[in-house]
Amino acid sequence: VGVYENVNKREAGSSHFAAAYVLMTPYNSLVVAGGYVEKCSADEGERHLVAVNRKYRNVTSFSIEMNGVGAPFAALVMRHPELIVSPHKVSEVGAGNKKTRQYNFLEPFFKNGLVTISDEDTPFLNRLRSYLERYPNIDMERDPEADVADALVMALLDVPSIRFTSLTEDIMQPK
Repeated sequence: VGVYENVNKREAGSSHFAAAYVLMTPYNSLVVAGGYVEKCSADEGERHLVAVNRKYRNVTSFSIEMNGVGAPFAALVMRHPELIVSPHKVSEVGAGNKKTRQYNFLEPFFKNGLVTISDEDTPFLNRLRSYLERYPNIDMERDPEADVADALVMALLDVPSIRFTSLTEDIMQPK
């Protein structure tokens, strides 16, 4: 793992490891219940996912971005048969730069109330709130908020029922 650029570095310019924990409500909406954001090695990130899988028995899958260092990280995590990994290319989110893709993907979920954020006081949730309050004034290369938003995007990609609801509500709205 150490041979991949930025995978095991904690220095400026390297991404943060971020994982979003989302829960489905009985009303077919999601609550961002928590998460993890830290500059850490791939090994530490892997251990975090294993620990989450052991702690929460209702984990369905781990969505991992396959661009950049995400591909070797996904390969590392896939060696654990108990972890269901769902790899995604950024192109699944849409066209444009990172900031545009995140906005275009996340905006309908928040606008329609399909995604809400827990009021718990955690570093991950505080970074997500900061992202939403500061957007578009986010440094997509340095701010951990950008990695937190990416983690949420990847998590939402694996909830087809909420994606379908969002699409149909947007299509069916009168012009």
